[in-house]
Amino acid sequence: MNEETVRRVLAEHIESPVEVGSYRGIDGLWVKVRLDPRIENTMRPTSLSLSGATVDEMKVRFVATTADRDVVMDALADIEALTPSDGEVSAENHELSEADELWPHIYYENLALSEAADCLEIIEDEPLPTYRRPDEA
Repeated sequence: MNEETVRRVLAEHIESPVEVGSYRGIDGLWVKVRLDPRIENTMRPTSLSLSGATVDEMKVRFVATTADRDVVMDALADIEALTPSDGEVSAENHELSEADELWPHIYYENLALSEAADCLEIIEDEPLPTYRRPDEA
């Protein structure tokens, strides 16, 4: 699959800025999507790695937070449950982060590009997670 086809498929589903190209260590194409506009370009936005028409892995990333880990995981689980594919939610601490900072993301593996685009479209249409407890709203 070529870069233009990937751009076209994603543009049919999402409005977020998309960059398609190559990346070290990736044999196929690599895609960067600025799904969460709170994330600076240097802060590791959403990314996909493709082999042909298969998305080997997709990490849908959200802005880093110092919120309670359980609150973050619940917020991501609510978003992931809306997508047609099974993803894994995570909020690990990144080695370049502050000691108490979490990097929330939803991880998907082995999706068709169209299926990944469907997931991104659903997630893009949802409000960005704010990681507040229900009693803090």
